[in-house]
Amino acid sequence: MKILSALLILSGISVFASAQTSFTIENIHGPDDEYISDIQYANSRYYALSLNTETIAPYRNASTLLVFNDSGELINQAQVGEFGYKYFRILSIFHNKLKLVGSIKTDSCSSTLAVSEYDFSSGTLTHLAQYNLCDGKYVHSMRIVPGLDNKTFLEAIYSPDEADQTEFNHKTLFFQLDSNTISLIPGLEEYESHLSVDFSGKGYVVRWGFVCEYYDHNFNHRYQYNNNTSGYAQELNSCIQPLVNHYLLEHTLFADEDHNPSEQIRLIDSNLYTKKSALINPLSGYGDYVRLPLYGGVSVGSYNSIWTTSNFGYVDNETPAYFSITRLDSDLKVVCTHFIGFDGRYKINGITAFEDNGAIVYGWKKYYDVLHGIGDKNIFALKIGNDCELSTTATHGPSESITSISAYPNPGLNDLTFDVKGFDPSTLRVDLVDGSGKILFTKKDLTNSIEVPQLPAGQYFYRILKEEKLLGTGSWVKE
Repeated sequence: MKILSALLILSGISVFASAQTSFTIENIHGPDDEYISDIQYANSRYYALSLNTETIAPYRNASTLLVFNDSGELINQAQVGEFGYKYFRILSIFHNKLKLVGSIKTDSCSSTLAVSEYDFSSGTLTHLAQYNLCDGKYVHSMRIVPGLDNKTFLEAIYSPDEADQTEFNHKTLFFQLDSNTISLIPGLEEYESHLSVDFSGKGYVVRWGFVCEYYDHNFNHRYQYNNNTSGYAQELNSCIQPLVNHYLLEHTLFADEDHNPSEQIRLIDSNLYTKKSALINPLSGYGDYVRLPLYGGVSVGSYNSIWTTSNFGYVDNETPAYFSITRLDSDLKVVCTHFIGFDGRYKINGITAFEDNGAIVYGWKKYYDVLHGIGDKNIFALKIGNDCELSTTATHGPSESITSISAYPNPGLNDLTFDVKGFDPSTLRVDLVDGSGKILFTKKDLTNSIEVPQLPAGQYFYRILKEEKLLGTGSWVKE
């Protein structure tokens, strides 16, 4: 990625994003495969970490820090460290200094975990704490986990394969982060697993596959539960976190009797019973691929504003992939769902929600020719407003419509309004179908809302068409 020479001196700090417009970050092209691994907001700026991999031998890795203003305009960028430095997450931002966590590869060690401080005013990088893994352990991703008593933990996911060919070889190590040390928590290494404060708020739970292991606050083992409930589907990138009233919020997959997967968000109690849940189903006709983001696909902006995202669609070059952004309330009722994409391949890596100001998803996008699969991975992010409003054009490069379709209110009663960005609504048609694909309702001209009082309560799916060209589909819940 081309690095700008100017440096920006930052000052001040803010806790959450102020009122801003929605925007899209794309069309920032570099010579490498590049993706965003984290975005945080402070100082009226968005700070994005990008991981870059050369597309030709020796396939070296590097990290770039990009800074965007409230409108999503790129105002600065700089490479952080040398080749071999992979910073995955932003730990904190204070004035012009950012604490980052990542992994460093050298000739003598395959992976050294590092907590580093990057000073944007001077461009200097200082290592605050390090832990040598080495021995052929290659770290591919990290997650930051808040613990009890203001402790901070780190999940480091590694494999013996530097090229990261298969995620089923991944294992997870857990570390405690202090001001100047990274300490391994012994006895917790499992195939890809995730840590959270438990239901009681007095200990921890580690979930791997269908198994939940419970520990006290000193990580002494207490007991084990099996999470293999009806419809529950194992997913390597699932995540859990405490919410309220001794419940855990879990983001995972659901599989029906025919093994068709859906994105699932559920609230579970100490016996792993589901108290509340919501399903985001893939769109009909676009494949049954569903994959949760690498760095977690759920973020809580406030008690009544829970945001999730997931990847959907085929994984080949024949059909564009797409992703979802969903806002739920405290009862896990869907406030809105957007399905976005259809013009390239996307992979969303994570989501950051803001108090009363929407959320931002981030990852990579790849434009390609259907026949030849042309195009590298380039950074992508999309900021959505608190009322689910979307940007209609990309922030960078030529103005291009972002293909997005939404229906609101969702859930709703009898009236339904469609919002399709970039098209004249009077030229569009909607087909409302049930789960079997049977057309129940058709309406031309989507300028005004439509009324469907005759339909019983339940979940329906819609197809938006321009003449006979399918623009996209989505789901709608009638109360």
